[in-house]
Formats: sequence, C-alpha cells, structure tokens
Amino acid sequence: MRCNLLILKTQYMQIDDENFEDDLSAENEFLRLKLLAEHGSETHSTGKLDPQIENAFLKHIVDFENIYKNSKRIKVFDLLGKPDFKPAHELNDDALNSSLLELISLLAELILIVLNIVLLLKSYSKKKRMISGCRA
Repeated sequence: MRCNLLILKTQYMQIDDENFEDDLSAENEFLRLKLLAEHGSETHSTGKLDPQIENAFLKHIVDFENIYKNSKRIKVFDLLGKPDFKPAHELNDDALNSSLLELISLLAELILIVLNIVLLLKSYSKKKRMISGCRA
C-alpha cells in the first residue's frame, strides 16, 4: 500500500509539473492585463524569459504600481524647505552659478538624508529578521 501511494504521489507530481509552466504563463498574462487595466502599463515579452522569473518580476511591478498609486506626492522644492531663489532671468552669470551651487548643495544634503534613512531601514529589517528567525 505504501508503494502504491508513492507511485500515485509521483504521478501526481509529474502531472502537476507539466501544468506548472502553463499555470505560470496564464498567471503572467493575467498580471500583464491587470497592469494594463489598472495602471495603463504595457508590458512586452519575448517569450525567452523563464516564466518563474517573469512572474516574480511582474508581481514586483504590480506591488510598485500599487505603492506609487497610494503614496503621497511631494515636490522636491517643498522637500528642500522652499529655498528662496531669484528667477534665473534676474541673475547675472556669477549669481546664477552661486545659486546653482547652493541648489546642488541642498540636493546633496537631501540625498544623504534619504540614504541614511534607507540604510537605517535596511539595518532594522535585517535585525528584525534575525530576531524573528531565532524565535522560529
């Protein structure tokens, strides 16, 4: 009886494996249509990509689009603290260069802040995974 169950299980797994790629291809097509309907995103496939890799990629794109759609937008100008710059046409070359350097400096500070936040979140996430891994 045990041998029969093993044979049945093996046959079932073979059938499942045969349909696995078809199921993934169908899911990938569904994800492509979902991206088009919900976000207007057109995707193209050469058919040469492994269906599992394409599936993971499409799921990441769907997640990204949903996060983007639901996130708050903020202008870089506002994020920089609404710096007081004169319009470019009111500046001579030296003043324009000085203002440009000031803007670049503000952007560099912002990039450093964002990078520090990303590193902090990655560190927190890694520690959280380590802690939850110890409990499992």
